[in-house]
Amino acid sequence: MTNSSISDQEPQPTAIVMPKVAKCMICQSQIELTDESYPESQACYLSASTYGQSPSSSGEHPDADVALEVSQVASRNLFDIICNSKGPFQTPMCKGCTDSALSEMDIRLKELDKEYSEYSAALAELEHTRDARSRENTSARCRLEALKQEEADLIAQVERLDMEDRSLTEQMNKMSAALKSVNDKEEEAFRKLRNLHRQLLDREEEEQSLNTQLAYIDSQLAELVKMNVLNFAFHIWINGKIGTINGFRLGRLPDVQVEWHEINAALGQAALLLHVMNKRMGVKLDGYEIVPLGAHSCIRHYERDGKVEELPLYGTGGFKLFGQTKLDRGLVAFLECFCLLSTFLSDKFQITLPHEMNNTKGTVKEDNFEYCVRLEFNGLERWTNAMKCLLINLKWAISVVALQPVTKEDLDAMANNRRVV
Repeated sequence: MTNSSISDQEPQPTAIVMPKVAKCMICQSQIELTDESYPESQACYLSASTYGQSPSSSGEHPDADVALEVSQVASRNLFDIICNSKGPFQTPMCKGCTDSALSEMDIRLKELDKEYSEYSAALAELEHTRDARSRENTSARCRLEALKQEEADLIAQVERLDMEDRSLTEQMNKMSAALKSVNDKEEEAFRKLRNLHRQLLDREEEEQSLNTQLAYIDSQLAELVKMNVLNFAFHIWINGKIGTINGFRLGRLPDVQVEWHEINAALGQAALLLHVMNKRMGVKLDGYEIVPLGAHSCIRHYERDGKVEELPLYGTGGFKLFGQTKLDRGLVAFLECFCLLSTFLSDKFQITLPHEMNNTKGTVKEDNFEYCVRLEFNGLERWTNAMKCLLINLKWAISVVALQPVTKEDLDAMANNRRVV
C-alpha cells in the first residue's frame, strides 16, 4: 500500500516546448516564429519541416498550408507564387527579404502605372486619329461631289465643242471653195514661171561666161600656190645660239638679255605657223586647239569631263628657278601638237625631222642630248637650245608642207579658216 501510494505520487514528465522555426523563402535563413505570427493549426507542419519529420504523421491534411511547400522549394519566384495564387496565403520571410520584396513590388507598381499611362495616351491618340479620319472621309465626300459637278461641267463643255466642230466644218467647206480659186491663180503663176525660166536660161549663158573667166583666175591662183608662201610669211633663222622667227628671238642667254615681250611674240608666230600647217594638212588635234593671238597666244585643252583649260604660250616676269607652271604646260602642249604633225608627215611622206621630239617627256633631242622645253629646273642655255631645235623642225616642216599641191578642198578650208589665221 505504501508502495502504491509512493508510485501514485511520482511526478509526471513535463512536455518539452520546442521553438517554432522555419526557413525564409528567399534567402533560406532560419527564422523563429511566434504564436501570433503563425496559427496553431499550422504548428505541426512547421515542426515537421524543422525536425525532419513527415507532415503526414500529425494526422492533418498536407494542403493546409502553402508555406511548407514554399520553404522546401527555395528556387521558386515569389512574384510567380503571388500571381498564380488563387487566394491569400502565408509564407515565412525574414525582415530584409520582406523589405526588398516590398521595394520591388513598389517599382513594379510604378512600372504598371507608367504602362497604364502610355496605353491611355495611345488610346487617346487612336481616338484622335479616328476622328481625323472621319473628318477626312467627310472632306473626301465633299471633293467627290465637287468632281461630279466638274464632270457635269465638262460634259456641257463637250457639247459646246461639238457645236463648234459643226461650225468649223461649215467654215472648211467655204475654205475649200476658196482653195479652188487659189488653184486657178496658181495656174496663172505657172505661166509666169515659164516666162521667168526663159530669162533664167539667158542668165545661165552669162554664168558660163563668168565661169570661164573664173577658171582662168583659178589657174593663175594655182601658179601662185606653187610658190612657198610659208617661207615668206614665216622667216626662221638662227642668230648665233638663239633661233628667230620673223625677227623675234625665241630664247635667252646669260650674256644675251631678251625681254619677255619679244619671246612671247616669237611663241605667237610659232603657234600661228603650226596652226596654219595643221589646217593645211588636215591634222586633227585630239583634245587641243591652237589659238594664235600674237604675243598672247594659247592652246585650249578639252578635258574628258567637258572642261576647257587655256594653256598660255606667253610668260611674265623674270626667269625663276621653278619656272612658270602654266607656260611650261603650254609649251608641252605645243610640243604634243607638233608631234601630231610630225607623225602625219612621217606616215604620209616618209620624212623624218632632224630633231627627235618626245611629247611624253617634253624634250627635243640633238646629238644624243635631250633638251627640255619646260623652264622649271632648266638652265637658260638648255631651254634656248630646245627652242632653237623646235624652230629648225618647223622650218623642215614648212619645206614639206609647201611642196604639196593645193586642191579646191584646201582652198575652201583656207577660206573658212581665214578669219582664224
